Amino acid sequence: MKIKPKKSLGQNFLRDNTFIEKILTCANLPKATEIIEIGPGDGALTNYLASTNKKFRGFEVDSKLHSILNNKFSDNNNMEFINADILTVDLHKFSSEKLIVFGNLPYNISSQIILKILEEDFIFLECIFLVQKEMAERFISKKEKQNKLSLITEYFGTIHGIFDIPPEAFHPKPKVTSTLIRLVKNNEDRGLNYQNFKIVLTKCFANPRKKIKAGLKALNLEMEFFSFDINKRPEELVLEDFFEILRAYEQQI
Repeated sequence: MKIKPKKSLGQNFLRDNTFIEKILTCANLPKATEIIEIGPGDGALTNYLASTNKKFRGFEVDSKLHSILNNKFSDNNNMEFINADILTVDLHKFSSEKLIVFGNLPYNISSQIILKILEEDFIFLECIFLVQKEMAERFISKKEKQNKLSLITEYFGTIHGIFDIPPEAFHPKPKVTSTLIRLVKNNEDRGLNYQNFKIVLTKCFANPRKKIKAGLKALNLEMEFFSFDINKRPEELVLEDFFEILRAYEQQI
């Protein structure tokens, strides 16, 4: 059956088997016993994941594709397909240290999905995601070139770029290059208030080209008590500098 991708759901199906096989070689499958796939779509990657014989759950928001996937893999007792929007799913109940999460994430909600996975109490071995290259670069931490998303990532774990995939490998062909990323959480309690940390980041990056002094002023903080150079821009600070700002902020609220 020919499947017509839905633009409204950001569907761009990966059709190049060479890249699909390369994705699998990058995952730590020998250490995994469970797999989740976000947006299996037409089942191109799912075909390969089915051959691993590991416990599999696929979350597909498109009800028509969900029905097709259920029929296609009906003989695989280890596979379950759930017709749901991943942004509304309680991921905590699927936590496992031997779980790998795969996904060719829709460009229009990829940042929301990644933030949900970082912020929720959700334990897993790793996530292997395909995202727009520009979005991947925003999440990947770079020294002296930080942003709000890269600092949130560093707060919870790490994201690394693995390799790029050209538009020609997809149907329909997107206008941009995609990047395969690996997300790993540290699962440690930093002993900090994350909601206050986000407030600090929002204030500090409200005008990212301005010096950090502008963000400190917006938080009503005294300038002379910080160990870092307050003439730097927010993107030039490291995570520990924002923790210092957070502690000062919490002392006066």
